[in-house]
Amino acid sequence: SEVATMASPALLESETNYSLNEGADGKTVLTVETHAQLDEEESDLVAEDIANKLFDLGYNNFDIEVSV
Repeated sequence: SEVATMASPALLESETNYSLNEGADGKTVLTVETHAQLDEEESDLVAEDIANKLFDLGYNNFDIEVSV
């Protein structure tokens, strides 16, 4: 996926799993499971990188959840 590969080095590992779903409120939800535990600052940076890429792709109604 262009979003995952362009967003952050934390997402470039082969162990990274992600899914794109629609939330109950109709928003797009991108769930990312990273290969390593991220602290709050790292999680925020990954989410910000993904959000910026999604904005660049024309998305404007989404939530991002980063988890291990």
